[in-house]
Amino acid sequence: MKQAYVTVILPYSGKTPSVQDIATLDAALKLTTREHEIIFISIFDSGVLDFEIKMLFGPLSIVYINPISSQDTSRIAALGRAVGDFIIEWQGPIKQLSEDFILELLEPTNSGIELVEFESSLQTSSSRMFYKLANSLRSSRIPMRKTVGRVFSRRALGQLLLGSSFEPQINVLCAELPVLRTNRSIEINFAARQSFKERIKEAMSLLVKGSRFGTVIPLALATISALFAISVALYAFVLYILNGKSPEGWTTLMIVTGFGHASILALIGMAWSRIDSLSKGLTRPRDATAEVVVFPPTN
Repeated sequence: MKQAYVTVILPYSGKTPSVQDIATLDAALKLTTREHEIIFISIFDSGVLDFEIKMLFGPLSIVYINPISSQDTSRIAALGRAVGDFIIEWQGPIKQLSEDFILELLEPTNSGIELVEFESSLQTSSSRMFYKLANSLRSSRIPMRKTVGRVFSRRALGQLLLGSSFEPQINVLCAELPVLRTNRSIEINFAARQSFKERIKEAMSLLVKGSRFGTVIPLALATISALFAISVALYAFVLYILNGKSPEGWTTLMIVTGFGHASILALIGMAWSRIDSLSKGLTRPRDATAEVVVFPPTN
């Protein structure tokens, strides 16, 4: 048994957990933790859900979010409600959270680990390739991970919530948390598949905000433009040596254009990080919470 207060958060997966699933999870947490609570997210578009749970060992909170809220802001709204010493954020099937599996999730925290990330070994090849690309544009010491579950200590969650005032991307925030961490691979699929539109939106956001994409790409293009201008200049010089006269004016135009593009792109690359930092300081994510309903324990 984990001698701590444990919170389990179940993000919105397209359907509401059944009363039986919640009761089963509640009973498993009763046997594996000192105290516990369950939080799950629901879309606030069809009224408050009517639950009739006869036996509840720990409090159950339903965080209703605005339909227009992003997945990350919705998850942050739920994380902000957690009061446990350790917080399990789970995006896999709720039926997977058995007694033994809950203890397996919490086991690394017994040795002082403050953030445990669980990656699904069943990820698609496209997802693996994207995160490999995104991480190639970041420091190798702080890679982003697409996880099916995470376990936070109270301290790690506090730092994540503090950072969420400036950065809404949870994957980026978790990658940059200055805490002792570990990651493990498990053979579990996500409870809900992302739509193609959601995946594209997430990919663009992570590339722009979670990597040096805005700096590396312009500087790489600037290098190509500069090399093109230099190669044209060398061509004109060699032609002058061989023929005793310079080529026609198109070479001058290409040289000026190449160096001009390189200068502009280099300026964009160097200024991007400053602009990104400034934008984070000026923007504040909106609270996605529409309403919170709490069911107290019955025992």
